[in-house]
Amino acid sequence: MIAAAFGTAFGNPLTFPLIFAAAYRIGIYLLGRQPSDWVGEANLFSLLGQLDFGPLWHPILKPMLIGGLPLAALCGAAFYVLTWQGVRMFQQQGKRRTLNNPERRYRSIPETKADARSAVPKTD
Repeated sequence: MIAAAFGTAFGNPLTFPLIFAAAYRIGIYLLGRQPSDWVGEANLFSLLGQLDFGPLWHPILKPMLIGGLPLAALCGAAFYVLTWQGVRMFQQQGKRRTLNNPERRYRSIPETKADARSAVPKTD
């Protein structure tokens, strides 16, 4: 649920135009091109309505695909580190709670070998 909350906070209708523009600009830079004037003149709705992606591939889709890869890698790495740190802190907090509560600590550790054998459920 935490990952879904991060994804929703980052990828929403308010941020999509910024993400698309950044991916396009990075893709243009990585491909070594200049931004095309044709992009502003394209009638995207009629091309998408006819499912005609050919005229859109070189000027729009290819730069966005190429530019989206480094953005995805960067965001993925950043959120991986944040999630890893969060899980690690959560686990440490649980260990601290267990160690600070003597009832929990001693309940989970058998005192003798006989206690350990009796703690194992027997199967018929």
